[in-house]
Amino acid sequence: MPRSISAPTFHLDVVISNAGNSLSGDTENATEEETHKEIETLFFGTARVTTRAIENMRQNGAVIFNTSSLVGVCAFPGHAYYHASIFAVAGSQNLWGSGNASILEHIDAWRTAKAKVEGLLKDLDDLKNVSAMGQGS
Repeated sequence: MPRSISAPTFHLDVVISNAGNSLSGDTENATEEETHKEIETLFFGTARVTTRAIENMRQNGAVIFNTSSLVGVCAFPGHAYYHASIFAVAGSQNLWGSGNASILEHIDAWRTAKAKVEGLLKDLDDLKNVSAMGQGS
C-alpha cells in the first residue's frame, strides 16, 4: 500500500466518512477544550479526509459520501457545538466543477452509547425534557 493517497499508483473511487462525537449539555458549561474536540472531530476531521481524498480523486471523478444526522437539518437544545459542526459539514460539501460528486446523507436515526434518538422529527414533543437528551440506554 502506498504511503500517500497522492502516490501515482493509488486510486480512490469512493470515500465514505462518518465522524462521530457528541458534546451534550448547557453551552455555557462546555470547556474550550471540549468545544475544540467536538469541532475538530466532526468538522475538521471530515474536511481533512475529504480534502486529502480530492487530491487523488480529481483526475478520475469519484464520489464522497458523508453521513450526518437530522441535526444537520434542524437543531435542538443541549447540543450547540454538535449542531454547529454538522451544519459546517453540510456547508462545506460544494464540489461543483471538481468532476466529483459529494453526497451528504442525513440519516433518520442513530443509536450510540451517548444518545438514543429515534424518529426525531415525529417525536418533537418528547424532546421537551432536555435533561434526558444525550443519555444512553
